[in-house]
Amino acid sequence: MRGIVASLLLCLVAGCGGKTDEAPEEAFMKSPAPTLPETFHGEPLAHWIQAARSDDATTRAEAAWALGELGASQADAHEALTPLLSDSNANVRFAGLAALQRMGSVPPALVPAVLAAERSDEVGTRGLSASLGPLLAAEDVVAVLATEPTDSDAFRAAKGIAAKGGADVAASLRAVLVDGTDPAREQEICEVLGEIGPDAASAIGELIKRLVAKPPLGPTAATALGRIGPKAKPALEAFLVSDAAKASAQAKLLAQLALSRIK
Repeated sequence: MRGIVASLLLCLVAGCGGKTDEAPEEAFMKSPAPTLPETFHGEPLAHWIQAARSDDATTRAEAAWALGELGASQADAHEALTPLLSDSNANVRFAGLAALQRMGSVPPALVPAVLAAERSDEVGTRGLSASLGPLLAAEDVVAVLATEPTDSDAFRAAKGIAAKGGADVAASLRAVLVDGTDPAREQEICEVLGEIGPDAASAIGELIKRLVAKPPLGPTAATALGRIGPKAKPALEAFLVSDAAKASAQAKLLAQLALSRIK
């Protein structure tokens, strides 16, 4: 790096023996990009993948660190990290999260473990997991909400992140409702849509359909519609004069309550 900079300075002073139209910044950008090291403590990636399976916790923690240094783009390194994120040893779990931080990305398969760590009893682990939040793709967070058990730590953490999302997250959650799932999961998703608020307008139609569902899903959908606000008003007014509302006093009441929440 110093050699490149020194050469550029010499070129600026001496003209490099001839005239050039290329700016120094452009010449610098054309220099070879740094590559990942091939070994860690003299050992290649394959060694550390094997070490990640060791019975010794210290060895596993060291392996996690090595994987973070060597395996940013290696699928087998990501696979080796997976069990380390839920290891029985706290130091190993922390090292696994730190490895992902150094890699600068979180593969989809590791997202549930990263989210679960956010609800850890260990302060350091929680903080490190939270710092990985910006690396999580919105579609991967929604996938956790669509597949993980609703009482799992990963699901609860994903719900908190999704609630801070925008229209893109709401559209993905709407797709989960369209595909159909169990009532308990639908209720959780409706709650998230309500937290998103006006940006969840794309889900209004699916929420309207759930006004006729048994409690607590119907009331949860009504609350979400109220929080979406004025954008939900036309659909709610249309529902009130529909056959579905005439056939269900409860659904009609829920729609009226949702309207009453809209200023």
